Amino acid sequence: MKRTICLIAISLIAGCISYQEQIHQRRQQYVIANPRLPDQIANCILAGKIVIGMTKQQVRASSGNPTRINRSVSSWGVHEQWVYKYETWDDYPTYSYLYFKNGMLTSWQN
Repeated sequence: MKRTICLIAISLIAGCISYQEQIHQRRQQYVIANPRLPDQIANCILAGKIVIGMTKQQVRASSGNPTRINRSVSSWGVHEQWVYKYETWDDYPTYSYLYFKNGMLTSWQN
């Protein structure tokens, strides 16, 4: 029984490492495929961070796909709210909201 539990735990840990490596590789591939990125943007993507002025593609490269996208179109342009949902250790979800205007990140809130 203990051996089975240990094998399951090892499998879960190996899976997490593999997932983190996939994220790292995705970020690196985006930066390599876009050599004209400003250094600040490239460094943010590699670190998994965001900065005002990023494009939607750059944010996706850095943070992955959002949980939900809310979109509004008006005479002022196209506005999008990207919602990221994160599960926490205490089972209470945490949300981050990113705001885009005409494809550019303008603000966010946690």
